[in-house]
Amino acid sequence: MIPMDWTGLAGNSISAALGGGLALLGAHLTNRRSEQARFTETLRARGEELYSLNADFLKGMSCHFLRRMAVMCGNLTYNQMLDQEIDDLKGKTFDLGRLEMLVDVYFPEARPAFDRLLQARETLNEIALEHKLAYQSGDLNGGRFVARFEAAMGKVDAAGKSLGESVVNALRSL
Repeated sequence: MIPMDWTGLAGNSISAALGGGLALLGAHLTNRRSEQARFTETLRARGEELYSLNADFLKGMSCHFLRRMAVMCGNLTYNQMLDQEIDDLKGKTFDLGRLEMLVDVYFPEARPAFDRLLQARETLNEIALEHKLAYQSGDLNGGRFVARFEAAMGKVDAAGKSLGESVVNALRSL
């Protein structure tokens, strides 16, 4: 019978176990770092998309409401404004739901700015509706709406810029 050296065997087992454990820990940390990098890249891409969608939304609203301002000032008739809008919107779509989803899922800290943007747009819509009803009833002088309309447009612009800044700040913190 050959005598066994338990000390050597135990030492080899401990070394193997320790080496294996360190390898597993290393693999775990590498996977975690890789996962974090993918998440950061996803956030960056979604933030860029949100920023771009916000700019498109603001541009579209500006065109929409500036045409109404031209009617209020007497530079266009309502029908001319609608014809221009129809021509401009051919083949264009905008998904406001996508913008809202990006805010809610990826940038919830931007939600207050987004809500201010929607509220400012609602105010503009209310003024535009008042003007439309007056125009349809034969009151073609929309001058009395202009000051309120300009002020509301300023709030839309400020809220849109605030949303964009909120997204940029979130991206900078990544």
